[in-house]
Amino acid sequence: MNRLVHLSKLRQPLSQNISRLVSSKATSDPFHHPDATPEEIRLVNERIKLRKALRAEYLRKATDPHSTEPIVFDPVMQRYYSMHMTITDRFIPTFKNWCEYMLTCIIPIVLFAIYLQWSGEKMEKRIRSGEVEYKDRLFKFQ
Repeated sequence: MNRLVHLSKLRQPLSQNISRLVSSKATSDPFHHPDATPEEIRLVNERIKLRKALRAEYLRKATDPHSTEPIVFDPVMQRYYSMHMTITDRFIPTFKNWCEYMLTCIIPIVLFAIYLQWSGEKMEKRIRSGEVEYKDRLFKFQ
């Protein structure tokens, strides 16, 4: 019986979980912003209140088990997804873009290929001159 009481304390109603997630201690304190005017502090507090209300509505809709809507539509996320998927349509080639592409893609690959060729030729020269014995070679026929 004692164990059942303990387990029942762990399960809280959904409304308590949401209120716990929504309630935050974010408020604009005049002592944290001494140069802010009272009007600015009031506007910041209104934005905080609006953000809390929107967050509570989103959590209520997202966690509603009886909802018939497939998803919660968020216009900000939709704008982000649309911008992300159409980035190639809005791309404007510039000299800076070309330099970034060359420095991040082409030049490292070319430098690595030159290094591999140089190190291979150096190792082949050492092998052909007899500096490296057959048993010490990395690649040998067995």
